[in-house]
Amino acid sequence: MSNISISGRIIASAGRGITNAFVTLIDQNNVERHITTGRNGYFQFDNVTAGQDYTISVTQRRFMFTSQSFSRSGPPSDVNFIGAR
Repeated sequence: MSNISISGRIIASAGRGITNAFVTLIDQNNVERHITTGRNGYFQFDNVTAGQDYTISVTQRRFMFTSQSFSRSGPPSDVNFIGAR
């Protein structure tokens, strides 16, 4: 299997990026990877195995997010989240 990157942005409903949000990527074997968003709310997971099922969840103390599940067999479009208060 080849590797891909999964990236996206975490934003507030007004469109402003959320810095320091904790992003978790869980693969179909329940292996977790974690990253914290940088400036303007961007994140990227590199060296992700293509062709598996994934779930991404986001936590941040001031916002709530809905997890997203998907399967990736090739280069993905961005996976973006909008926080609700």
